[in-house]
Amino acid sequence: MSHSSSRYNRGISIVEVLIGASMLVVLAAFLSPIFSQNQGKAELSQAVERVQKTVSQAQQTARLNHSNVIMQFKSGKDAQQDSITLTVPAQKTQARQVDEVIEFPEGVRLISERPQIHFDFRGEVDQPTKLMVVSNSTEELTERLLIY
Repeated sequence: MSHSSSRYNRGISIVEVLIGASMLVVLAAFLSPIFSQNQGKAELSQAVERVQKTVSQAQQTARLNHSNVIMQFKSGKDAQQDSITLTVPAQKTQARQVDEVIEFPEGVRLISERPQIHFDFRGEVDQPTKLMVVSNSTEELTERLLIY
């Protein structure tokens, strides 16, 4: 009886450690795409929220200043990082003014039907425009927005 109890007191063998480590590696390989996709979803929803806030900001700026506002998209090869620029065109008394440049994470692309959208002094869009926000991690993660 003492012989069998001493057998269990030896500890863990190197083979058992290797088997446990290999099981963890296999588990990590299965879970890695899930974590990657969740990160892509988070970046995408954050980018969509930024676009919506920027559209709202452009509308408010146009109404408050009683002037036109231009929302310009820069994406792909034109810019290192996708961005939206809000610009108030020059009026008689002042020069052209850039209100804000909103940059997006590298994991997200902006695809627009038009390079820019014009908001009139009432905050209304001159022509409805479709905008896609696409995750670079997977093309399946896409949000379509209609700016009107």
